Amino acid sequence: MVKIKIICHGGAWSIPDEAKEKSLEGIRNAARAGIEVLKNSGKSEDAVVAAVSAMENDPIFNAGHGASLTRDGTVELDSMVMRGRDYSIGAVAALRNVKNACQVAREVLDSEHTLIVGPGASEFAKEKGFEIVDDSELVTPYEKAALEKIRNYGTGVESIFKAGDAHDTVGAVAFDGDGFACCTSTGGVTFKRPGRVGDSPLAGSGGYADGGAACSTTGHGEGITKALLAHRVVWGCGADQTRASKAVDDALDFMKTEIGSQGGAICLTRASYGVGFNTKRMPWCYISFDTETEEEEILVGIEPESLQQRDIPEITVIHH
Repeated sequence: MVKIKIICHGGAWSIPDEAKEKSLEGIRNAARAGIEVLKNSGKSEDAVVAAVSAMENDPIFNAGHGASLTRDGTVELDSMVMRGRDYSIGAVAALRNVKNACQVAREVLDSEHTLIVGPGASEFAKEKGFEIVDDSELVTPYEKAALEKIRNYGTGVESIFKAGDAHDTVGAVAFDGDGFACCTSTGGVTFKRPGRVGDSPLAGSGGYADGGAACSTTGHGEGITKALLAHRVVWGCGADQTRASKAVDDALDFMKTEIGSQGGAICLTRASYGVGFNTKRMPWCYISFDTETEEEEILVGIEPESLQQRDIPEITVIHH
């Protein structure tokens, strides 16, 4: 029996009630995009990029179209892709004028570099044939309003996140039957200083993958970076392939207790999946597909109560 699988998150933050259903719909669509790549014999790194691209194209999420704005009202995107079997990394930071940062990061993965930033990242994207777009094509009315609202909090990104208005990161983790990959993408925190880079494009913080597990994180970027949250989750899985949920919980508890930061994480091992968050809500979706029996398992959640369904493989229905 070979199970291919993907798990996605749409960001851990205080998602308002009016955005709940669209967030659930968007996370389902993202996971579906990723699992279809795997069903067609695609690699994990391409499945996670397909899933994250779907979220970047959905304005309900803080990545690509709908990304948070800097204090200057501009869009700067961060993203990373990591392939576990050979520890290859591709990442971009403070990328401007490109809609799908994760696709640019995927190109970096196949280059001689691991991280390209700022104007150099935009130039790299242009050289690779990506369309250069104006910020007006990425900005939504919601983010314009959020920028005006958040100005009262000053420039401290931690105070902004604690205020509950942070519109957070998206990510995906996949297993193609052979190896793991992760992808994380974000527009950062609203009213951030131009040039500020959080955890999302940093291997070990925003995401990490090795031969036995992979993780993508979301939440307060500076805290995640201090905790090396993604690496902490993967390390916590160890040789026991059933520990994904415990590894996520332990890492989030460490970050909250030792650093005082909140967030969420998703993780896959060969035998289990993990998802956890200590914010108000986080949309997530897990899909596995048995390539022999063609049986599919789907779990979807957004509320803390949805975490009660973790690691119960016989559940095959969608939970709201």
